[in-house]
Amino acid sequence: MAALPVESLRKLLRQIASERFGIKETAKPTEAPTLHFIQGMTPETIERLEEEGIRSAQDLASANPIKLFLRTNIEMTNILELVDQALLFLYVGEHIQELRPIGFRGAIELTDIDDLLSSNNSDDVSQGKALANLLSQKLQQPLDGVISLVENVNLDPRIGLLLDLWRDTYREWRDPARGHRQPRPSTVPLVTQGVESPA
Repeated sequence: MAALPVESLRKLLRQIASERFGIKETAKPTEAPTLHFIQGMTPETIERLEEEGIRSAQDLASANPIKLFLRTNIEMTNILELVDQALLFLYVGEHIQELRPIGFRGAIELTDIDDLLSSNNSDDVSQGKALANLLSQKLQQPLDGVISLVENVNLDPRIGLLLDLWRDTYREWRDPARGHRQPRPSTVPLVTQGVESPA
């Protein structure tokens, strides 16, 4: 059974009522559309999210992933991926497009950098510094600002919730009754291939 395009119907009814009764709708100040910056957004997905009041990356980043899953019938892994990207968009804005080619699709990947920088292992710290330098170049921000960014991302409770939900989803993926699927791959090894460590 297909979902009704509720938001489209609402718009049509508002337009008909406006024309019929001579009511002028006052435009609400809104932010520019930002959902198109999130990979995997189809017109159907955007419409389904709009039915739940999600009209921007800010709305998506602030949404409860579990409620979205229950209300939208969108796969949980897709919701987690979309929310993760929306969170990264909140931190880096349109620069998200420059980070994707180097393996950073969502905010969770930035937590990996903070973990590497905080490690007791010198090789991990070197790898973390190389990644932070790469981000500094892509974001055109000073290295200290990027290090502060990854620390803040790692402390964001919304991202902590996403990490927990990913871990739960991973356990579900590994359930023998469902077959053995691969977990969401970590991007850190991919990103650091060919990246030289700072001196």
